[in-house]
Amino acid sequence: MNDVESLNLRRNYIHKLTKDSFTIYPNIKRLYLSLNAIFKVEPGALEPLDDLEVLDLEQNALPEVPPGLPKSLKKLYLSENPVVNMSYLTEATGLQVLHLRNCDMSRFPQLGVLPNLVELDMSDNKIQDLVPSELASLCRLARLNITDNFLYEWSSESSYCHCKQVEAWAIEYKLQIIGMHCPNPPPDEFNETCTMIPEEARAIYKDCMSEWEHRNMPFWAIGSGALVVLAILFTLCFCWRRRRRSNKAQSVPTENKDETGNMKPEPTLV
Repeated sequence: MNDVESLNLRRNYIHKLTKDSFTIYPNIKRLYLSLNAIFKVEPGALEPLDDLEVLDLEQNALPEVPPGLPKSLKKLYLSENPVVNMSYLTEATGLQVLHLRNCDMSRFPQLGVLPNLVELDMSDNKIQDLVPSELASLCRLARLNITDNFLYEWSSESSYCHCKQVEAWAIEYKLQIIGMHCPNPPPDEFNETCTMIPEEARAIYKDCMSEWEHRNMPFWAIGSGALVVLAILFTLCFCWRRRRRSNKAQSVPTENKDETGNMKPEPTLV
């Protein structure tokens, strides 16, 4: 077995990843496969990589997110791939960073519930619209890059309303959006309530946060339990020491005490 933690296979004319591709590299944490011609990742190809944290597959020919993404994965780079199928993405339950730049997408992708995702790069695509419900399943997202898209370019009441809803969402949930600009408002007679965040999006956000708490609660519970145990041990130790001192004081012979119970002074040698 090879103990390397970082493997660089850029520009190696690789076309496919098979079940045997990484069996001799079980300890890899960073795998760089950009600038190849990978069009298929077989199920089980990534299975040996239980410790993988960074996977770079930029500039390949992948039509889908690779199956079997490890739960340890934190950063996934898929820019410049014709990715259409995102169904395997939710297997990476710990994913924090996702790059899908220049993937020829005409709409915001259905990424599923990714409560740990904090950074998403969707720049240089062809996305025309974006609504809060599409962001709600990414409930801890802190940075979204959506520059160089066609977002809200067709000025209409719906475009204006959706853009204002997303702006309100970004303010309320502390999301930095790079590259988004709202169109001019429609005539005065339009319904201003359309700019309010839909309750549907809030409901999806709530479900996403519940999932985040569910996924992370075991770690909190273990930490809290450890603190409780330490507190109990400290209290028991403190009580034991006090009791020991008390017993030691009571074991002093009575002839060494005066009438009040205090210790008699030692005689002074002349």
